[in-house]
Amino acid sequence: MKNVVEVKNVVKSFKDKIVLNHVSFSMKPGEIVGFVGQNGAGKSTLMKCMCNLINMDEGTISICEEDVVKQREKALSYVSCMIEGPGLFENMTGKENLELMATLNHASKEKLHEMMEFTQIGSQLKTKAVS
Repeated sequence: MKNVVEVKNVVKSFKDKIVLNHVSFSMKPGEIVGFVGQNGAGKSTLMKCMCNLINMDEGTISICEEDVVKQREKALSYVSCMIEGPGLFENMTGKENLELMATLNHASKEKLHEMMEFTQIGSQLKTKAVS
């Protein structure tokens, strides 16, 4: 049986602090995994990497055989999670974030454009998001 989650040699650091140091694990269908550790151990950071909310320094993560970086939309269509409150995908523009959320929620492009006009966020659509 194939793995539904595959984390391989993930490294993430913030400034001089290595938070994730070559983390690897896999999950088979039906398995339940919990991340346990002290504050600052990297639990939320790992989840953010798994959802491609932040960039990894090294390594790969795939969900249902889809790379979370290279096939972001497809990989994230299998995921639902809330990590320390709502966030935006920082590697994406405002427009890309909205388009992804619309796709994942099966909203039409017409509805998306209607909401963008209603909220008057046109000036933010081309800039990278900050959560």
